[in-house]
Amino acid sequence: LITNMTFDSREYNPVIADISMEALLKNFYPTYSGGLGGLKGDDFRAYADLGISAAGVILAYTNGYFRQVVDKKSGWQYEESTYWDPDSTLGRIKEETVIKNKGHDLHLGAHSFIQKGETGYSIPVLLITTNLVENKDSWDRGITGTLYDSSDEYKISQRNVLGQGSIKLLDTLWKNIRVYALNEGHAAFASLLKDNCAFTNHTPVDAGFDKFNYGLANWILGDLLPKNIRDLAGYDTLNMNKLAANKCRLIDGVSRRHAE
Repeated sequence: LITNMTFDSREYNPVIADISMEALLKNFYPTYSGGLGGLKGDDFRAYADLGISAAGVILAYTNGYFRQVVDKKSGWQYEESTYWDPDSTLGRIKEETVIKNKGHDLHLGAHSFIQKGETGYSIPVLLITTNLVENKDSWDRGITGTLYDSSDEYKISQRNVLGQGSIKLLDTLWKNIRVYALNEGHAAFASLLKDNCAFTNHTPVDAGFDKFNYGLANWILGDLLPKNIRDLAGYDTLNMNKLAANKCRLIDGVSRRHAE
């Protein structure tokens, strides 16, 4: 384990926290899958280029999504698995936090990536991980393993880490954050902890929204869900985009058509 002693949270004072499921930081980090990640990576670079006081938050995926390979002869796409050890590249920051997941403590740490801008200004990007020795269960350690895991149990747990975990970790580092920018519905649980959230919808079609069974969500999230959660997120299923839209002070889209 490499401890990144060069990261000192006192060197930064972000007023914006930009929370996303994925972001393209470097092309060989498997922390993105497509358009959302590419756009969010551009946002992080823009903050640094423009000297905007911000911090980014994503998850540290050891297995990523997959690596796309196109066969030159047939033209068909096939997928290759990928593996990345963030510890060998970034190291972990000293600060950690704990959230409740499935009724027990889930320990969270983070790696730090410093995004440098064209003028020399830099912003920190935190990559949250559950791959800690304090998490005795291998299932818990694997929550931040795969981007967009197909299991709803993993999905809700990842969204819990991204939403609740981001807020608790950020609160241990900085006290002057004024806006929490939530990208897509993935980070919607953050809005249950903070009032000053903004929601950007990237995929404004129903098929692109995370929806979860309330029984499963209640088991995993417990007291994080308020009693009026069905009023906020939908009666039949927990719709993450509806939750974010109802709880955030500002809603926007990535284009005028998306906003419409």
